Amino acid sequence: MASENGEFPCTIESFPPFSSIPIPGGRIFSPDDASFMVRARKETGVVRDRLRQGDEWMTSRKPALRHRRLLLLLLLGGFCFGGTSPPPGSLSIEDFGGNEVGKFPKGWWARDARGKAYYRIRKEGGKNLYLRASVPGKAVQIVKRKKWDPRRYPLLRWRWRVKKLPKGGNERIPAHNDSAAGVYVGNVQSVIHFTSLKYVWSTTLPVGTRFRRDKTAYIVLRSGTKDLGKWVEETVDVAADYEELFGERPESFSGIGLLSDGDDTASHVEAHYDDFLLLPKETRISGETPSPPPIE
Repeated sequence: MASENGEFPCTIESFPPFSSIPIPGGRIFSPDDASFMVRARKETGVVRDRLRQGDEWMTSRKPALRHRRLLLLLLLGGFCFGGTSPPPGSLSIEDFGGNEVGKFPKGWWARDARGKAYYRIRKEGGKNLYLRASVPGKAVQIVKRKKWDPRRYPLLRWRWRVKKLPKGGNERIPAHNDSAAGVYVGNVQSVIHFTSLKYVWSTTLPVGTRFRRDKTAYIVLRSGTKDLGKWVEETVDVAADYEELFGERPESFSGIGLLSDGDDTASHVEAHYDDFLLLPKETRISGETPSPPPIE
C-alpha cells in the first residue's frame, strides 16, 4: 500500500521507534502490529523508498520448467540487496508505490509480454496502489528477486484478494493445477539445488493441505469462495515451512514470485496482491491455518 508518486520526505534512518508513532486521533501503534505500522508510515510520509534494482526472474509456460528456470535465473543472475537498513522489526519487499496505474510493476520481471499485459497496477481508495492479476486461461509467473536471511526474517506477510477462481482447480492434479492466487518463495543454493514454497488460494483443496511435487512444496492458505472479493492478510513462517517440507533449514531465500493461472482449466482468473513484508520471529502471527494433514 503506497501513494502513487512513491515519494516520502525522510529515510528509514530518521524513523522513530515504532512504539512512539502517533496517528491522527491520538492512537499509538502497537510494536507487534507490523503490517499496520507499515501502512501508518506510508500515511505519515516517512516510509523508506522501495528497492529499485531492476529485479528479474525467468518463467515458463510449462509447469515442469517454470520453477526450474525461475530459480536458476536467480542463481546465475546474482542477487539484489536493499540499499537502506530495514525498520526495526520489519523489512518491506514490495508495496507497489511509485508505480504508474495501468502499467506493469517496476522491479518485477515476466518472461514475455503476456505477463506485462496480465499483471497491472491499479488504484483504490483514492491513493492505494496494488497489483491486479487478470489472466485469461494462461500461466505467466512474475518475479521479484530479493535475497534475505531466514534466520533474521523467517516470517513473510502480505495481503491478497481473489475475485475469480479457476473452475475445478486442484493443485494436486497436474491436469487441473491452477490457482487463483499463488505466492512463491524461492531458495537457490546451487545449480542443482533449487527449491520453492508455493502458498496458494485453492479452488477445491482444504485449508492446511501441504504436499510436495518435485522441487516445489504447496501450502493451501485459503480455499474456495470463502472471503472471495475481500482483502485477506496472511502471515507465514517460511523458514519453518521449508524445514518441515524439505527436511533442512534454509540458508537463504532468493526472491518471491506471483502466479495467478487458469491454463489447465481454461479459466479466467483474477487476484490482487499488496504489501509484502518480512518480519522477525517474535512477531505475532495472525490468521494461522489449521493443523495440516500429514506431508506426502
